[in-house]
Amino acid sequence: MDNTKPSESSEDKTGFIKLIRRLWPNFLIYNSYAFTFSMIFINFILVSNLMWPGESFHSSEFGIMTGTGMYVMAISGIIFGFLADRYSRIYLMSFSEIIFGLSVFLNGFVPIGLGLTSFNLFLVYHLIRSFSSGGFYPIIISYVNDSTEEKEKSQFFGMLQALFQFFQISCMILSAIFFQNAFWREFFWFSGLLFIIL
Repeated sequence: MDNTKPSESSEDKTGFIKLIRRLWPNFLIYNSYAFTFSMIFINFILVSNLMWPGESFHSSEFGIMTGTGMYVMAISGIIFGFLADRYSRIYLMSFSEIIFGLSVFLNGFVPIGLGLTSFNLFLVYHLIRSFSSGGFYPIIISYVNDSTEEKEKSQFFGMLQALFQFFQISCMILSAIFFQNAFWREFFWFSGLLFIIL
């Protein structure tokens, strides 16, 4: 009788395509965040010039926007982490993604050249986006822990991180092209609608 256990490398692994097909909502919400993560950071100077035409870069305002957004994400993560263990993760994913997409879409309507008025509207939509995206990771972890086998988890999170980097870099390039050619409104509208529909 052979008592040898099969090595870890000989275990059947779930294929990448099969994993994406089965867990696509998780990839969708996390990579929609990746797609917009660097959208503002790489275009700070252009956005500042839209709000305060002809003035120097308003770094303090954008520092406040970035910092408060991160605090809101942290608080949101705690709230959604609590909810993810008690309610349907699919409904929570849908809710957070729709709010996320709506806030991106509404950014396209921000009036330009009004200084603090323009900035305050931009800030409000940024904070809404931060709140909804703060829930993405806790929901994903809760969902994946219950719906995957142990051997699939490392594969899933590796793919999630790789795709995050891909979509983040893609957004940097696309948003820079759109913003530089004065199509920033169209970029927000298209991205926001896409996230809501998906």
